[in-house]
Amino acid sequence: MVDAMKDTIVIVEDAPLYQDMLKNYVKTLGFSHKICRDGGEAIEFIKQNIEHITAVLLDIYLPNIDGISTLGHLRRKHPDLPIIVISGSDDLDDKRITLELGALQYFQKPLQFTGIPYDNTLGGCLTALKRAA
Repeated sequence: MVDAMKDTIVIVEDAPLYQDMLKNYVKTLGFSHKICRDGGEAIEFIKQNIEHITAVLLDIYLPNIDGISTLGHLRRKHPDLPIIVISGSDDLDDKRITLELGALQYFQKPLQFTGIPYDNTLGGCLTALKRAA
């Protein structure tokens, strides 16, 4: 289980470098986190803890259940859950598909945390979600 507050970000990422980077970043924004290494783990965790989750950060290329399949499943089961895709894919079809499936935003790796307007960053998205919660 997670803390009793609705300030948990689920990070669905199989690369340890990005797991650590995203974990540290969401902590600086005041969120708790849960790292899931594949889509199946994320689906199960979210099913059991939905009332505590603010948003999901979802990679596309994952073992077992990929990010696009995970996004489709989560959208059907939890249509109001904010899901932000973060992927190394520069394939425009991946971006189009995830946005059509209901992703709130699509950010391409490597992530840029400075030099662009804050509202257009991952931090801007998460801060806005925290205010709305």
